[in-house]
Amino acid sequence: MTAGETVRGWLHGAMAGRLAGVFARLGMADLITEGNGTLDALARACDMAPERAIRLLRGFADIGLCAEDASGTFTLTEAGALLGKGSELNDVVRLMTDPVTERAWAAVEAGVRSGRGGFHEAFGMSIFEHMDGDPELRTRYDRFMGGHTVAIAEEVGEHHDFGRYRRVIDVGGGDGTLLAVLSQRYPELRGRVFDRADGDFLREVPAGADAYLLKWILHDWPDDEAVTILRNCRAATPPHGRVLVVELILPERGSPDRPRDPALTDLNMLTIYGGRERTRDEFEWLFAQAGLAVELVTPLPSGMSLIEAVPM
Repeated sequence: MTAGETVRGWLHGAMAGRLAGVFARLGMADLITEGNGTLDALARACDMAPERAIRLLRGFADIGLCAEDASGTFTLTEAGALLGKGSELNDVVRLMTDPVTERAWAAVEAGVRSGRGGFHEAFGMSIFEHMDGDPELRTRYDRFMGGHTVAIAEEVGEHHDFGRYRRVIDVGGGDGTLLAVLSQRYPELRGRVFDRADGDFLREVPAGADAYLLKWILHDWPDDEAVTILRNCRAATPPHGRVLVVELILPERGSPDRPRDPALTDLNMLTIYGGRERTRDEFEWLFAQAGLAVELVTPLPSGMSLIEAVPM
């Protein structure tokens, strides 16, 4: 592939992603599955004129989400079947192509210049504040995060012995999925979720646990706030306790044939949250500023890592 073809591929990929978002939002996978695969039936279900709907449907076919047979009937492909309503990939596609996300990414340059991220530049607030006024987006976000959390929780429970702890506090634990999964593996474990409804972890974290667990929390925040969160955890952690952090750890360098961050997760964290992904050295610096020492880093099968830190 030439360099020019590579660039054109990026542009096509951007259009294809938006088209997949339309497919997911229309519930096209479910419509076709329910036996409405003819042009007239699909056009009627989507409230579109058939002569225009056919162009959209053939666009879906061109990116591999469905196939058109000789009679003009559309059937799902394997990829299209993954985008049924309520599926994890449906939520991912809808979140990544939501007008809110598109607007934030349109402000990526301004967000990098200011350091506050594209979302803040576009909306004048954080994504979490925005979702307080957008229940539908919040529901999709929580469902997406919950689905990912189940897989991560199983890995964390398998690669770390939570049986050694009397009580765990899941800092920023959302709907409690992580603790619920861990409790199935460790029935004696007692835990508590500490999230926005309970308080502000930028101010304090409740005492009373011997392990503080933070999954995908630090990467939502720039360094100053990340250090503050860790300091608050350190203040609540007893001398024998642990602070456990689940995050992606980036390599120090990349190359054209082996990108450092192929999914652009770091830039996405800056754009949507104003946060960042970090290398191991950068994590160790954060922990040190908070009075914590990294004792062990355990790579997980998903590509995430479990960082164990102890009070200095």
